[in-house]
Amino acid sequence: MTAHTCKAWVLPIDDSLHTAIGEGEIAHVLPGLHPLQLLPRCPTWCRNVFRWHDRVVPLFDLAALLRPQGVAVDSQAIAVVAYPGPDNSVHYGGLKLSALPFGRRVSDEQQCDFPASSPHWERIASSCFEDPLHGPIPVLDLARVFAIESTHWV
Repeated sequence: MTAHTCKAWVLPIDDSLHTAIGEGEIAHVLPGLHPLQLLPRCPTWCRNVFRWHDRVVPLFDLAALLRPQGVAVDSQAIAVVAYPGPDNSVHYGGLKLSALPFGRRVSDEQQCDFPASSPHWERIASSCFEDPLHGPIPVLDLARVFAIESTHWV
């Protein structure tokens, strides 16, 4: 019997850090040189917003969140993602990427533990799968990612 699979978008965060989201969660991919507006006094992982389709969208830098002492990575792309808000309306956010997203077929048999690279995966991801090329890839819960408050992230 063949396993049921679903499509995931793998998001390269830096050279060794990848995460994934569901197939229908990417609304658009923008070039990394898209104009950004700096927000003063915000945490390093959410310092910018950008305009997209007459909306102001927050840009989230997962590398800065998960590896605060790491080297900053230039953004090669921005994934505009869609997720349900607390009122069940569609909300949008941006994720800073080091390369373009790519698709993978994923099955339940690939489920694995979160990578040891960060103790915070359980706070922002709903599951994890083993990728043959990149190892464990956490699947983001976008509503949790964009609900993080800096005072609760220690």
